[in-house]
Amino acid sequence: MICHLKKGLFLIFLWFIFCSKIDFEYKNIKTEKPLSIHLIELDPQKYEVRPSLADISKISRDTVLNIVKKNSAKAGINAGFFKENGLPSGILKIDGSYISLPIKTRGSIGWDRENKDFLIDQLDAKAYLITNSKEILVDGINRIREKNERILYFWPFFLRETLNQTTSSMILSDIFFLAVDPKDEIIKFLKFNNFDYKIDILAQKNPSSSYIFDELDYIVGGTPLLIYDGEKIYDYSSEKTIISFLVDRHARTAIGIKENGNLIFLVVDGQDKEKSQGMTIDELRDFMFDLGCIYALNLDGGSSSSMVIENELINEPISLDGTIDRAVSNAILIFEKK
Repeated sequence: MICHLKKGLFLIFLWFIFCSKIDFEYKNIKTEKPLSIHLIELDPQKYEVRPSLADISKISRDTVLNIVKKNSAKAGINAGFFKENGLPSGILKIDGSYISLPIKTRGSIGWDRENKDFLIDQLDAKAYLITNSKEILVDGINRIREKNERILYFWPFFLRETLNQTTSSMILSDIFFLAVDPKDEIIKFLKFNNFDYKIDILAQKNPSSSYIFDELDYIVGGTPLLIYDGEKIYDYSSEKTIISFLVDRHARTAIGIKENGNLIFLVVDGQDKEKSQGMTIDELRDFMFDLGCIYALNLDGGSSSSMVIENELINEPISLDGTIDRAVSNAILIFEKK
């Protein structure tokens, strides 16, 4: 037993417990509150992590279980927020392509294809058309265009769901085009100018990392940022998150980075209050901090919160319509490295 170990051996034992890296581990933690907490800890050098849309050919939604199965992943959790029609509502970048941009400054996580660099910060983003003489700010990408807005579209499958009858579109290249009001003066201007586009990422906590985020292959948005550089976040006002979302107990999904580089994927049940009452954002932040996370981000929660391992739904989500597993727009998947 531990009490019989010599002091030196005891210290070595403690070092092994708290400092050794875990390759892949799942835990279900239950408390008297009651709470049912599901967590995966993994070494990203041993497992590949990447986001996925519900369907890469069209805007849609599907359950995390089905997304995991379709991609032959080992595990997965729900990821960013989304509209009811399946359009992501925060920043989302997959394989170097931006699918959506944030409307507000929001907490986000980004990483490279090799899973070597994981960064968490509060991100804003701006999209521009670039001509020889100037940069023209546009209002967004790959979403429904409101009156007087200029929206860039990159993927053909976004067109049917996002264009509307008041939109005039101009083909700009083989990979993107601009949708504007029919009488927008930019239509005439672009006819006589060569142009391209650019997207600028603006990191708020560490502005010097903005260019690094832009180079990363994957970015997933959430809100709010919970922990940054080992410090708990207490003021969430910069992300303009709804107060009730912060202070009420809900099912939650979060992702965190530990000091040793391991990742934490966390899902807290909260739809059936008799089994698990969920967490406030402060409680979630504190729990991620106690797990050893030096960076942490809240993702979409509520009935979206889902964790799947080995093609099995591990937690107990309940949708508003009473179904067990809610269809989501995107997920973060885990794969065994070959």
